[in-house]
Amino acid sequence: MADGTILADYILENTDPTQVNFQMDLFWVTKSGADPLVYFEKYPGRFKAWHVKDMNAAGEFAPVGTGLESISSESWQDKEKSGMEYYLVEQGSDFRT
Repeated sequence: MADGTILADYILENTDPTQVNFQMDLFWVTKSGADPLVYFEKYPGRFKAWHVKDMNAAGEFAPVGTGLESISSESWQDKEKSGMEYYLVEQGSDFRT
């Protein structure tokens, strides 16, 4: 936003956690330089679903855990804190960054 606020933070801070939860795309959060673990700590229980994918240096999808932005084992260890109930794995070859 114009004042530097990240829209996701604004929504998380201004919605009722009992009514609104999120699907976190771990790849794009990590690629943007943010840390999913920080979000899990700051907003526990808000991320009921995770979108999981990975890409290689050529900008093509890679098997999860083998690419540039693979999710850390710490993310999986904090899945309870995040509120994760489901994860969706995206695998394909028709997308380039």
